[in-house]
Amino acid sequence: NELEPALKHFTVAVQQRYILHARAAVDAVAGLALTQQLLRQHDAASASQAMLEAFTLELGDPQYVGVAYACRARIALLRGDLTGALAWALTFHEETTPAALFMWLEVPAITQARVLIACDEAESIEKAIDLLGDVQRHSEHCRFVNQIIECTLLQSLAHDRMGRGDEALAALNKVVALSETRGWLRPFVEAGPPVTDLLNRLQGQVVAVAFVQRLMAACKNDPSAVGGQRSAPPMG
Repeated sequence: NELEPALKHFTVAVQQRYILHARAAVDAVAGLALTQQLLRQHDAASASQAMLEAFTLELGDPQYVGVAYACRARIALLRGDLTGALAWALTFHEETTPAALFMWLEVPAITQARVLIACDEAESIEKAIDLLGDVQRHSEHCRFVNQIIECTLLQSLAHDRMGRGDEALAALNKVVALSETRGWLRPFVEAGPPVTDLLNRLQGQVVAVAFVQRLMAACKNDPSAVGGQRSAPPMG
């Protein structure tokens, strides 16, 4: 969640996208767009998203194009445009593989789950839980800790929306422990107000108190918090 330094490094990487490994270059452009959106630089994020889509079409690999459209849906969700994000999520179908996960910032299956959870319908949430289970299995087998953190946090949110409070807090406890040792904040900030409610409940269990407080402060004060982005324009 060190957004300004991230912006600087992504900008340099994007300038060199034609000499980077293709998938790394795609992720760098996606990372630039996401960072700009989290910084509420809406016009810049839209421009980078357009660059991403043009770049992946130029590369001509359907998997890369899929990453670009997933990033588009994720930015739409950050802007409060659930309709736009859901239009993609309901039509996306792709088998999850370790190569699609790795350390990438934009993973279509995780973004699909993120959108389905936000839809807040039981059938969609159960589908999201199944998707996250597949990603979790691959990530744990390959020790992709970053993706384990993303998945476990989303699983916590999904269980909470289904009224499974104990499962939600158990998953949250696990992801807080994983994140504390690595200082991971951004997944929690991106999740917005729903995760703040869960963290409030977790505080009562005296779990990683200082880090939970740090997470809550980041969610409350960071300009990238989803709740502060509802006025952003939809993706064009």
